Amino acid sequence: MSHSMHALVFSYLLHHCHGESAAALGRAMGARKGSSHVDVDRVRVRKDICLAVRRGDIEGAMSRMDFISRHDHRDLCQNMRYQQFIELIRDRNIDGEHGALEYARKWLCGDSSDTREQDLVTLLAFENPEQSPLGYWMKKERRLFLAEEVNQAMLKMEGIEEEDRLQRLVEHITVAMNTVGEDVDEDEEGEWNIADFLSERLRSNGAAKGTVSPRPSPTVEADIMSVSDVD
Repeated sequence: MSHSMHALVFSYLLHHCHGESAAALGRAMGARKGSSHVDVDRVRVRKDICLAVRRGDIEGAMSRMDFISRHDHRDLCQNMRYQQFIELIRDRNIDGEHGALEYARKWLCGDSSDTREQDLVTLLAFENPEQSPLGYWMKKERRLFLAEEVNQAMLKMEGIEEEDRLQRLVEHITVAMNTVGEDVDEDEEGEWNIADFLSERLRSNGAAKGTVSPRPSPTVEADIMSVSDVD
């Protein structure tokens, strides 16, 4: 494997919190400390925090984010508070000292011109906020986006490249292949994606050797291509 390919894989592993695998690859590359050195313990902390966000344990995540109160992380801090408020509503924890109402008074009533805060507070008016016109705030996918925002903030603090170069390369290839496909074969249905491409290559290689590899399930494909995967 070329050095550039090693670097792409290393970037992917480090970005998605696979610290031990990244460290092993760094050693295999003969990297010196300071270039591809991996602080496995620090990666593990980042992984734990991101997983907490994905589970909806926002308070637990924030308790381990010492940097969250810094001015340059103001937007991230506010997004975390928004999500904590959402989790309280999801759990139907509305009243009481630690309920959504008290949390809103403390953290979400500072800027009357902020439409996001207005929308969030309005969720309290619905008996079933998930099915309300503002139900998009309640979608669990928000946790994934927030976890990636946290991940990037922590990568930046550690002086590590925030962007997953391998994922970016896949995105560029996908756009290029679909653009070429539009020009070459307008009758072909569906868009090109790397999961289908790799699956077809595996099947072709299996057929040539007398064994056909099964096509990965949609769940497996989603896991392979997940930009938010920190497991």
